[in-house]
Amino acid sequence: PETEDYETIGSSQAFESTSIPKKGEGFFEETRKQSLNAIYTGDVDLFNVMFTKEKMLEEIKKTGAFTMIYRLMIGGNPNYVQLKASMLNEDGADKLIVGVSYYS
Repeated sequence: PETEDYETIGSSQAFESTSIPKKGEGFFEETRKQSLNAIYTGDVDLFNVMFTKEKMLEEIKKTGAFTMIYRLMIGGNPNYVQLKASMLNEDGADKLIVGVSYYS
C-alpha cells in the first residue's frame, strides 16, 4: 500500500478483454483512470467515490476486508463483479491483496 505498485497474479479469460494493465505503478489512480473504459457507465461514479486508498484501508482496519459490487463490461455486456481487498503481511511488509470475482 505504501508504493501503490501492483501486479496481476492471475486472471480469467473474461478479464482479459478489459483494458486494465497487468503491472504498473499508482494502483488506485491507474484503476480509476481505466474504469472509464472497463466499468459500466452507470457504476463509474460509485466506483470512483468508493475505490480510494483511504476508504479501502479504513474499511480493512475496521472490519478486516473491503468489499464492493459493481458492473464490469465483459464481452460488451455489463456483468456484476465483486471486488474484495484485505491486508497481508509478508516478510515484514504489508501487502494489499485485491481480488475480483466475476458472476457469469
